[in-house]
Amino acid sequence: MALLVVLTTAAPSHARQPESAGQPEDSLRIYAARLAKTPPLKPPFTGYAIYLGRNAFLSAAHVVGRWPLFTRPRILVDGQDLPATVIKMGFSEDIDLTLVTVDAARLPISLRLRRTPLCKAPPVPGEVVFGVTPDRVTPTHTVSPLLVAPEHRKKFNTLTSRVVTPSGSGIFRATTKCLLGIVSTAVPRFRMLPPTDGEAIDERAGYFVSATKIMEFLPKEFRY
Repeated sequence: MALLVVLTTAAPSHARQPESAGQPEDSLRIYAARLAKTPPLKPPFTGYAIYLGRNAFLSAAHVVGRWPLFTRPRILVDGQDLPATVIKMGFSEDIDLTLVTVDAARLPISLRLRRTPLCKAPPVPGEVVFGVTPDRVTPTHTVSPLLVAPEHRKKFNTLTSRVVTPSGSGIFRATTKCLLGIVSTAVPRFRMLPPTDGEAIDERAGYFVSATKIMEFLPKEFRY
């Protein structure tokens, strides 16, 4: 049974967190954007993306979809609605990433000189991280793959304790503010109970495509 889902309910576009305003981590929102598309014969859809630098944005592959020629993806950032060109596409459950660019001349000045560094060190279970969208920065923490079913551990091995932001949004390390990964899907968790009870599903962990996989995916000119 496929696990990949479009995570659209964790952070509605109108949601805000006034209590986080002015906090250092709130500055991470500048790197977040919305990615909109209009599938044929279907209502418009809006997901999320993260700005990397050099007028490029990174999102989950399933947010952009397999047929961008027909869905006409656009980046919505700082009041701008910018047509997006797909540079490289991944495959949903294998490499759930897609890289797009926009017209550099139309990119908001606030982003033109920015670069989003990818984390060099892998996540450590228990460390504090932030899920980031244009509207909010949500704290959570990473967890060990041992908290999900054995058949999922190898494939879904970079996890947050719960799903805090939707697909395509970014997971940033709290200490260094580098990008740890792109939110991809939810994975069922289980907890160890007494032997007589066996194993039971206990909520969902949030899987994100790691910075290591992102670095392997990106063309050389977009690696920072």
